Amino acid sequence: MISMKYNIFYIFLIFSVTSVFSQKNFIKSFYRGDDGIQYFIKPFVYQTVNKDKLTVDFTLNVINDSVVKIVSNFSSQNNKIKELLIGSSSYTPYKLFDNFETKKIYSRYTFNLKFDDFKKMFSKEPIIIDNRKYFLKKSFKKKTTFIKENFIPKLYN
Repeated sequence: MISMKYNIFYIFLIFSVTSVFSQKNFIKSFYRGDDGIQYFIKPFVYQTVNKDKLTVDFTLNVINDSVVKIVSNFSSQNNKIKELLIGSSSYTPYKLFDNFETKKIYSRYTFNLKFDDFKKMFSKEPIIIDNRKYFLKKSFKKKTTFIKENFIPKLYN
């Protein structure tokens, strides 16, 4: 009987600890020696009211808490994106490749992102492509809150 109580306690403890630490698993850091630290932020999903999706990830190169470069990569079913808008900034993404491995064909793009626009990516500000507004999917709210309150304030531009 006692060992059953301990087993239940340990199972509860493991699930509690796992859930606390899994909140931060969407940011990975890599030490790069003299080149500082590279942070990779796993994909966030943005979507239109019609449920068209953008899957966006970020790579930040940081030296002494100062952001040197931000690269954003994203996937979209739109294979002819020429421009995207974040706030009042216009970006011309570079198409990397088309992915034919899933039922739907996705194109993968990349572009360098300004720090101020990076911050906007975690707010209610949309990404606009071909007059379509993509908003951050609500299921990513906890992650965006963590990034806005804990990650971004520690960085400088």
